[in-house]
Order: sequence, then C-alpha cells, then structure tokens
Amino acid sequence: MSSNLLLLTEDLEELKSKGLFRTLRTLSNIRGTHATWKDKEIILFCGNDYLGLSRHPRVIAKAREALQKYGVGSGAARLISGTSDLHTRLEEELARFKKKETALLYGAGYLTNVGVLSALAGQKDLIVMDKLCHASLIDGAKLSGATLRVFPHKNYEKCEEILKKGAGFRKRLLVSDTVFSMDGDLADLAELGRLKEKHKTQLIVDDAHGTGVFGPEGRGVTEGDVIVGTLSKAFGVYGGFAAASQSIIETLINFSRSFLFATASPPAFAGAALESLRLIQEDSSLREKLWQNVDKVKAFFRKKGIVSESESPIFPIIVGDENEAVRVSNELLRQGILIPAIRYPTVSKGKARLRLTVSAAHTEEDLEKLFKTLKGVLG
Repeated sequence: MSSNLLLLTEDLEELKSKGLFRTLRTLSNIRGTHATWKDKEIILFCGNDYLGLSRHPRVIAKAREALQKYGVGSGAARLISGTSDLHTRLEEELARFKKKETALLYGAGYLTNVGVLSALAGQKDLIVMDKLCHASLIDGAKLSGATLRVFPHKNYEKCEEILKKGAGFRKRLLVSDTVFSMDGDLADLAELGRLKEKHKTQLIVDDAHGTGVFGPEGRGVTEGDVIVGTLSKAFGVYGGFAAASQSIIETLINFSRSFLFATASPPAFAGAALESLRLIQEDSSLREKLWQNVDKVKAFFRKKGIVSESESPIFPIIVGDENEAVRVSNELLRQGILIPAIRYPTVSKGKARLRLTVSAAHTEEDLEKLFKTLKGVLG
C-alpha cells in the first residue's frame, strides 16, 4: 500500500474510533415520508420536504409534461443554450414571490450560496456572519477572498462591534440564515435590518428553510438586499435561487462562477417548481397541516422534558457523544424510524444530535409511531 493510501486509511480509522465515520444508506420504494430499507418499511423523520410537494399529483404532472416537451437534460450552461422559457418564467415568479426586481436560478442551493458570496465580495471587503450559518455560506465567504469575521450565534451586540471595527473596508456584507438548519431557531431579522441600515451594509439572508413555510402565502423572508433560497425543501423539487435587484442579479450572471460554469438544471425541474410555487400560494392547508404536526411534536418534547428552542419544523435531540448518537439512531432505525445522527463537523464536537424534521405529509399514525418509539429508546 502506498504512503498516501496508508494515510487515508489511518484517517478513516480515526473517524471510526470517534464515531464520525459516514456511510451511504440506500433506500428503495421512497414515498415522501416512507421508504423501504433492507426489506423493512420505515418512516422518514429526517427530510426537508416540509409540505409533501415532492409527491403532489399536480407537481408530478407538470414535471412529466415538461419532461415530454424538453427532454431530460438542459444540454448546456445558462449563458450558452441552457436557458429555457420555463427557467425564465420561474425566475419571474420567484422575484414576484420574494418582492424583488428579479431572480436567478442555480443548479442547487449550495451552488447558490457559494456563487452569491464569491461574486459579491472580494479581497478588499468584509463578510460578517453568524457562527451557525450553513456550510455553503462559509465556503462562499472563503472562496470570495474577503476577510471573514464570525459572531457568536445570534449575538447581535458582538455583530455590531465587528461592523464598527470594519468601517475601513470597501464593502461590508452581513450574512445570516433565517432558519438555522441544525437547531431550528430563527434569526432576529428586525435586528439584522437595523444593523444593515445603521452600518450601511449589504444584507444577505439564506431563507432555505423559511421559504414556503413561514409568512403570508409561505413567502418566508422578503427583506434583505439578497435573498437566497432552495427549491429542494418546501418546493419538493431541486435547485436554488437568488432574488435581488437588477444590478445585483446582473453582477451574479457575469461573475458568479457556480452559475457561469455549471450546466443549467433540467427544464422539468423548473416546470415542477412553478407548480409548487402555485400550490404554496394557493393552498394554505398544507402549511396548516405542517404546523399542526409541529405543535404535536413540541407537546411531546415538553412532556418528555426535552429542552428545545426550535421555532420551526426542525427539532434537535441533543445526545452529546458522537458514538452514543449513532447508537440511538441505529436503534430507532431498527424499530422503523429514520432520524440520522448529526455529528462534527456539521455541528460542534460534543454536540452530536438526532435532527428530527416534520412534514405535512406525516400522518397521525406516523406521529404515534414516532412518539412510541422515542419513548422506548430515549427512556
């Protein structure tokens, strides 16, 4: 074995000893919140399909219609020949939905965040970011070459101190998730807006877990210079987007490398997402059902004495030890409930957890099974 392969093997063995080794889990017969694993029927309490739209008949019908008309792939990058009329229509509708001048589609939410920050900031600029922002925002900030300063989670006093000290930079960007993906708590958008105005910064918010779930008609956040989001959560499809002013979007079209050099997402995704967007605005019963399920999980947590600051469909069950989190997750899976263990580097060392998520597609029977199983495993 070569020295390089030996080093890789040693690194992997170290991960295993610390409970940080990851493997793929192959599911079959996936039906939104249900699937088959090793010939066993399981319930998924771990996805982000908050409204169950990935299985909605209208969304599937529109995807099938677009697939027949446009084919499977887009065939090129957006600036070559990959921009279909469905892409353009979806961008127009997303801009209206987020109350912005225009919007731009990316191939994925990760590509959106990496592309937006690396295009809008450079070596003479400062990016100020919440410590618990998504990894894609951190990666985008690092790729930009800008100076990155991180403030403790939701500590806006410290955030303001950093902004004051950064007055000498050419440009300052203030960045935050709206719903934090591992704890389920919400950013203080009013305070972020105040800091933006007072310190003349550009505010970029990642509304991946808020769009379709919060606000009138599921609009999520509509404030901020740039709102980034995803089509792979409440929309139930795949892709990402940025909504902003015309000048910002034109900047992204010309300088955002994850947009410029990536093949456009399939038109069928855009067709499906257009129908998801219509349903999100038209059918409030989907959100009502989601929040009913969220309230039931909150009630269960209170009864069990599980402390949670979640304000969303995301519920962390903190275990602490990485190996113990894996053990608990495996036992739940053995009993038909999939809630994977989330460990470092996704969360801090010693803060391993089960990340439970709720969907409108979960039935009363699903929740009863969840509560009964958690009682048995958690004690």
